[in-house]
Amino acid sequence: MYDPMPEGLINRFISWFGFTNVNWLGQKSTALFSLMFMTYLGGHGSGIILYLASLGGIPKTIYEAADIDAAGAWSKFKNITWPLLKPTTLYMFVTGIIGSFQVFMNAYLMTGGGPDHATTTIALLIYDHAFSYFEFGMAAAESFVLAVIIVAISVLQFKYLGSDVEY
Repeated sequence: MYDPMPEGLINRFISWFGFTNVNWLGQKSTALFSLMFMTYLGGHGSGIILYLASLGGIPKTIYEAADIDAAGAWSKFKNITWPLLKPTTLYMFVTGIIGSFQVFMNAYLMTGGGPDHATTTIALLIYDHAFSYFEFGMAAAESFVLAVIIVAISVLQFKYLGSDVEY
């Protein structure tokens, strides 16, 4: 997909519009965007499954009562579907933020943190300190600070977005 030669999927696509080949993972200006785009495209499967399961768990009687009250499609979504999907949305939001702090595999395999440290993530920095420079104390301290940041953000998310939903 990111092959810098004309055979790469993205380079082939942009060549149709007259653009030249881009070394997506080899340039500081495009490497981080390329990794983010790859992560974005590959990370929706579990969310779709969870949302489908949550939608299936909403009782049909609630929608039937809304039909009796002559509620429209938007009104049903806004007043029934969306509030009952809030716990799933909160879960997806919390795990998504936690996952974004722990990005390691894509950056390590695709770029190794380069070019010029443009794609160095927190997890990759911790890995480098522990296993490249053998600074285990520094890696442990960074891991602890990362854990504190993740817990603080998660607590804020639960405080402001969490609500009990019963049906």
